[in-house]
Amino acid sequence: MLLAASILGCNKNLVENKETIEVKEGQNNGGQLLTPAEERYIVFFLTNTSVDQADSENIGRDANPAYTFVGELPHIFGPITADAPYKYAFGLSGPMLLTQSVQQMQYQVNKAFDIAEKYNVPVYFQLDDINNYTVEFGSDATPKFYENPSWCEWVAFPGAGETWGGQANGRLPYYWFNWGNWMHAKAFPNLQSPGFRAFVKSQLENGVLPVLNTRYNQLKTQGKGYLFAGMAIGWETHIPDYSADNTLYNVNPAALPVNANLGDQMQPWEAGKLGYAALHTLGYTAYNKERLYQVIHDYSEFLAKTVYDSGIPREKIFSHIVGIKSSQPNLSTTFAPPIWTAVNNYSIPGFTLSPVSCPYDLNTLKAEIQLADPQQTNFGNVEGYSIGVNGSFAQADAYFGDMFGHGAAMVAVFGWGREPATSDFAVSHSPASPFVQAAKKWLGKEVKVWSFATEAAGWTAGNDISGFGWNNAAIGGNITGADAFIVSGDNLNINLDNCRYVVVRIRNTSPQTIGQVYFTTTTDMVWNDTKELSFSINPNTDFTTYTIDMSAVPGWTGTLKQLRIDPCNAMPGTPVSGSFQIQYIKMIN
Repeated sequence: MLLAASILGCNKNLVENKETIEVKEGQNNGGQLLTPAEERYIVFFLTNTSVDQADSENIGRDANPAYTFVGELPHIFGPITADAPYKYAFGLSGPMLLTQSVQQMQYQVNKAFDIAEKYNVPVYFQLDDINNYTVEFGSDATPKFYENPSWCEWVAFPGAGETWGGQANGRLPYYWFNWGNWMHAKAFPNLQSPGFRAFVKSQLENGVLPVLNTRYNQLKTQGKGYLFAGMAIGWETHIPDYSADNTLYNVNPAALPVNANLGDQMQPWEAGKLGYAALHTLGYTAYNKERLYQVIHDYSEFLAKTVYDSGIPREKIFSHIVGIKSSQPNLSTTFAPPIWTAVNNYSIPGFTLSPVSCPYDLNTLKAEIQLADPQQTNFGNVEGYSIGVNGSFAQADAYFGDMFGHGAAMVAVFGWGREPATSDFAVSHSPASPFVQAAKKWLGKEVKVWSFATEAAGWTAGNDISGFGWNNAAIGGNITGADAFIVSGDNLNINLDNCRYVVVRIRNTSPQTIGQVYFTTTTDMVWNDTKELSFSINPNTDFTTYTIDMSAVPGWTGTLKQLRIDPCNAMPGTPVSGSFQIQYIKMIN
């Protein structure tokens, strides 16, 4: 946590299956609807909250005590449906690889999935593998990594008569950190140490991954794979730096930090750069910052590969570094490593991003990711906050739009749990909160719905349709030609920048297999194939829901004027027959 065609056009741009989602009536449409790459999450992170507290109390700011932390989420945001492109989740600290025993980690993962299934709310895990900042969630890890100096970081290379660097100081350097107040842990791990890596891998492979994969695989067979929102495999992976290079901490040699809990003070010999143990492990005899950046990258990649090799999809795995270098490119410290260090073949790059505590530039962030991996189009805001983006609905809405518009696969909101209500970083649970209201909009809120429950709702027939009308909670008619279509009322005035999907629930009794969506906007009022998308439909079927992703259509921007649906289409001259009925048409973000 860092605080400081023409109208007659037919088969143009046929969408492949991955972009057109079909759900047959009565089908268990669970997690099979969206692939992990298509899912987006807003994670309400239960800061300072154990897995047991997540379902036993609720003391957040403006929280409703009639519900638990997790139980309150459906009350505020409504039930989650498997086919919703945006979902909410609850996030948990841990498992803690350095402090928890295998049994404690297994308990946490199992209990978290129990809660996820109980409320139908996805769970997200933030693994802690370097910070070693708390034993609140379990303290029975064996061995204790800080008891082996070769597994820990040093402030110097070994001197004469020393087996590890800085041994003459009498102890290992503490890991000092400032999360509102200065504190320290016993040591910081040597990310290059083979012994330390073997320990962390064992903790992962025995305490986390067997249970995680078992529960996730069970959920997938039930169509509920979405209940696992993902996991971060590091927590601001870095190497401490208390030198003048780290202007974010700005440690003053004349007034060294004091531990707010214990009252002891940082020693002068601690107030420098760490990383010497990693360099020593690699055979270096001089400090090399660039090589340490590679150490940070390689350690994240090692963790991600361990998880990926166990069977977890890449899209559910997030690395984690602070993203402040995207806005402060002149920073040169291992505390805030370059953006590329979070990019690897086994995870989505993840970052701490906050306009208040960790300023960022999303254009630079994406550009740096693309330089490291041109195929990587996503990232995760794995530690974000509402502070600084919660002043109004418009501000909060723009924040989510900026994140998801730049490719965020998930946006974490820290401060939802046991963050003190007086804290600037606590998130209001009030349904009236502008931030909560904006989140509700992004969580699958329907932008426009034509339900046809009692009327045709302004829709009329165009070409090649006879007998069109409303009957028995649906609109429909007979198909008489190759270019059958219906159109909405005019001047819809819908902001397409906040609307990605057109959803159509249709019964097609014709043999045709192509449907189409056309549209006009207030700045482009001509019907043509630059504003069209085709989608596959099943011939001669009962009611089926099709979710068409319009985001790839260049003209899908600005303000929608009119919408057109071709319930089934064919090349000119193709014999056609049959009929169609539509129960509803929706536009959702």
